[in-house]
Amino acid sequence: MDEHSEARAVDATVTATVRGLAHSRRVTSASLAELCGIGTSQMTARLNGRASWKLREAVLLARYFQVSLDDLVSGNVSLAPPPKW
Repeated sequence: MDEHSEARAVDATVTATVRGLAHSRRVTSASLAELCGIGTSQMTARLNGRASWKLREAVLLARYFQVSLDDLVSGNVSLAPPPKW
């Protein structure tokens, strides 16, 4: 797999993971956009696979969803909502 293909695969995995986490935890794309400091249309483009994720955004999202960056990029996360204490 060449670098370009690998980057696309990582983007696709991050997209699927963020979409799944947001859906399972009922987080809106507008909230994610605000968290990342980007416009809603930019977040929508990322969530629909039309734009690439920035490293800074991935780090912020991993922290927000309380998963490691490695797990966010690999898709190795539980989509179950976190337990309520």
